[in-house]
Amino acid sequence: MNETHDIQMHAPLCGTPRIVTIEHERPAAIQRLARRVRGIIRSWRWRRRLAAFGRGAGIDAPALVTGGRGIAIGDDVRIWSGSRLEAFNLRDGCVRLSIGDGTVIQPGAHIGAVESVRIGRGVLMASGVYITDHDHDFTNPREPVIANRRAVAAPVEIGDHAWLGERAMVLKGVRIGEGAVIGAGSVVTRSIPPFAVAIGAPARVVRTQDRAAGPWRVAA
Repeated sequence: MNETHDIQMHAPLCGTPRIVTIEHERPAAIQRLARRVRGIIRSWRWRRRLAAFGRGAGIDAPALVTGGRGIAIGDDVRIWSGSRLEAFNLRDGCVRLSIGDGTVIQPGAHIGAVESVRIGRGVLMASGVYITDHDHDFTNPREPVIANRRAVAAPVEIGDHAWLGERAMVLKGVRIGEGAVIGAGSVVTRSIPPFAVAIGAPARVVRTQDRAAGPWRVAA
């Protein structure tokens, strides 16, 4: 039996989902030290730019941050590289975009706030997630949106421990409840209740959780 065939014979069968624990590779001591030093320097810089930057928080470079004094980030927040955070219409003491403790935002996210975007604690966002509380005003077709500088805005809120899948989009005026799951590629145009699974464009609820019994059940 050749080596390739032997590997195939002993490979686990595909197609049967099971729950596994993800084991993260632990870097060498020198790498951990270098990462810690870089983190201290970056934290000092972000605290000077943002309205708030919590203990243990990190934003990986490169990142595009606009309107930093309107952005508040909690403790132990991790924002991966390539992310774009924007706060507009800045006022003294007014936070347009807030991100709660322990939230993780993976690469390439784009979050924009003209009025208010509130992201809760322990939220997980996959790569390429887009969240906005505004659209360009295009009511007058004779006036290009690039020139009118107007937006239609409504607050957005993401509840604690929600999970937004790859390239999910959350549009203005939406509230996503605590513990909700938004499927990859979904476009959320209306509010999603707590502990629900929503998929599609526009997103619709397909499962909810019976808090007493525990398991998910198909939505009516």
